Amino acid sequence: MTAPHPAPDRRSLRRAYTASLSGTALEYYDFAAYSVAAATIFGDLFFPSGDKLVGTMAAFSTYAIGYLARPLGGFVFGRLGDVIGRKKVLVYTLLLAGPVPVMRDDSAFVLVFPFVAANPWGMSLFITAPCFMWLAGLRYRDGTSRLILLTILLTALPILFYYGIGYRQFGYRYSLDFLPLLFYLLLRNYRMERGGLTTGFKALVVASAVLNLHLFAGHFIWHVS
Repeated sequence: MTAPHPAPDRRSLRRAYTASLSGTALEYYDFAAYSVAAATIFGDLFFPSGDKLVGTMAAFSTYAIGYLARPLGGFVFGRLGDVIGRKKVLVYTLLLAGPVPVMRDDSAFVLVFPFVAANPWGMSLFITAPCFMWLAGLRYRDGTSRLILLTILLTALPILFYYGIGYRQFGYRYSLDFLPLLFYLLLRNYRMERGGLTTGFKALVVASAVLNLHLFAGHFIWHVS
């Protein structure tokens, strides 16, 4: 016979219910507010073509992409949350600012080569060098690690609010001030806890290098702005 499962803690159930309800309500509000704005102002604001119907359809197409991306995001970040923790993955996703799509023109929602270009506002460090997401799964119990983290935080805070653009400056151009410390912390603690580099770590480094070469070529060779 199998042992009976222990009764769930009511406090944990209330916390899970509150977190689920607040997250779902915020997500619904986000999509509801965007749908209203897409039907009223986004067509003229972001897709200023001669035909208002085309502009409105283009605005709603970005709304549809959000729903199409949800299963993919759930598959990737849900699995990542099971491995390193949901709170850490939430912070990771909040710091994402990726490349921008390359469209044929302002009215047609059609991607053209090279399909994505470097974001002129700067891209997230976790996009250009996603190997740094392993920092979320490491432990920082010694004084050296905590001192490095404090130095990185004190360096990053004024950069995050530079010119009032906030987290969008947390990218490859504006992380150079603390990137050496971040890189040293990753190598130091990863080696202390896990030894050599895993196959997944190496594959992620290669994939990010290919993406960065593509963005570099788009800016300096194909002159995509």
